[in-house]
Amino acid sequence: MKRIPTWALRVIQLALLALVCWGIYRRIAPELGKVSADDFTRYRPSIGLLIASTVLLVSVYLAHSLLWRRIVGDVVGTLPSVSSTIRVYFVSSLGRYVPGKVWQVAGLALLSQREGL
Repeated sequence: MKRIPTWALRVIQLALLALVCWGIYRRIAPELGKVSADDFTRYRPSIGLLIASTVLLVSVYLAHSLLWRRIVGDVVGTLPSVSSTIRVYFVSSLGRYVPGKVWQVAGLALLSQREGL
């Protein structure tokens, strides 16, 4: 099987990124017209709650990745390294934002295979 050159993969990734950005813009453009500068000056987020929610979200993702590591270890027989587990789990989780439910699982399988899991 012939490998695709790295530059071609980067071009494909850039095209997909542009397509996703265009799709997002098409969906939110009508709503953006309703937002004024006053809306931004009135909104004052709570820094404490923002930090707390971010820490909680990252903690839950870390817990899920370590749980997945344990499951992989039980199935395969050896525990993968923590760094590769976290990298594979976090990157494959980005697939949930692409339409279609299969991308997250497919990304997890592909990235796991590349890490030797």
